[in-house]
Amino acid sequence: MDYTYVHLLANTVPVLGSVIGMIVLGIGIYNESKATINASYIIFIFGALGAGITYYTGKWAEESIKNYSDISLATIEQHKFIAEGALVTLIILALVSAYALWYSVKKYPLSRNFNYVVLAVAFVSFAISAATAGLGFSIRHPEVSPQQESNESPMEEVQYEEMKE
Repeated sequence: MDYTYVHLLANTVPVLGSVIGMIVLGIGIYNESKATINASYIIFIFGALGAGITYYTGKWAEESIKNYSDISLATIEQHKFIAEGALVTLIILALVSAYALWYSVKKYPLSRNFNYVVLAVAFVSFAISAATAGLGFSIRHPEVSPQQESNESPMEEVQYEEMKE
């Protein structure tokens, strides 16, 4: 198994971890369940670990595909830039979650509003992670890239070719 495959598998962890963690945290806040809220913190921490693996394997994934003729090096550079931001926000989310989890386990008083801070950081992390994953997807699938060179869809081009014959 090469690092490109690991990179593609691991990139789902921070995106889905953020979404699932937000849902679990929302349920925990609504039900006022400390166990559920603590579970969301653990999900966020694992999501950040997945982001670390994804970022680490991205270097090898880039090396394995950058010489292909249909790959945009500019898109790879954008992906790398946004991935750094995603990694930073997910590390912040993991640190905030670890802090809140530690306080909860030690039964120290922690403001109920702190959960909303964690939820806000998780939302920002999700948004940046999803943008990073989407840009990464467009590296091998330029048809989903917002920077298409043509305004025509592939179907219109086929129809045009048939009409010429």
